[in-house]
Amino acid sequence: MCKTIVLNLIFAMSIVISFPVLSGTIFSDNFQNQKVDEVPAKWANVMPDKPGTTGIIAKDPQNANNMVMEITKLDEINVLVAKMDELEQYTVEWDWMWKSGWQSIAIHTQETGARYHLSVDTDALAKWEMWSWDAGNWGGPFVTGENVKEANIWYSFQLNVNQTQIIFKGKNRDDQTKFDQLKPILEMSGEDKKFTKGKFGIADGPISYIDNVVIYIGTNAVSPTGSLSITWAALKQ
Repeated sequence: MCKTIVLNLIFAMSIVISFPVLSGTIFSDNFQNQKVDEVPAKWANVMPDKPGTTGIIAKDPQNANNMVMEITKLDEINVLVAKMDELEQYTVEWDWMWKSGWQSIAIHTQETGARYHLSVDTDALAKWEMWSWDAGNWGGPFVTGENVKEANIWYSFQLNVNQTQIIFKGKNRDDQTKFDQLKPILEMSGEDKKFTKGKFGIADGPISYIDNVVIYIGTNAVSPTGSLSITWAALKQ
């Protein structure tokens, strides 16, 4: 009888211990544990000893109880990146809202600031484009995607990166459609092979807001359905 109880207890403990709470997640930041005007603790410029693109903790313009990262200063060279290893393959999901102007995401960012540059002119409601930037020299655009959506709305995006294969998807944040059911906004598959690994970051974007960033390999433990606004609510308690 005692032996049976002990075996059952060990089995139960093994289930609890082996449950993959954050399996696959290598970076996450919802900015909720910092104060207004602080520097985001999990982000840094690729060249930390020089001025660069900067962000601060701010209140969500649409929800004063929610903290976000506001991009306040732009720099073409010294972009702001997540504190992560340089990787060849990863998936990023994040929420993003902009006011106006050019908005850009940095992909496979190197120590020198060299990177792929996913950008769009939001004022012109132009098409998303994929460029490269290296020591002041621009390459591209390699591929052109769909037109950007209007400003002052929270969107959710997913960026799937595998060396030089890049798939970019997006939707309104309130849309419950899974990312794997969405058509890509832009897709690049080996059109340029200059960079095969690096970090995810923010290249520029005058007055834009970033929230609920999750970077993972394989399975995303935080938001497997691509609905960040719901799953992050529990983590922000």
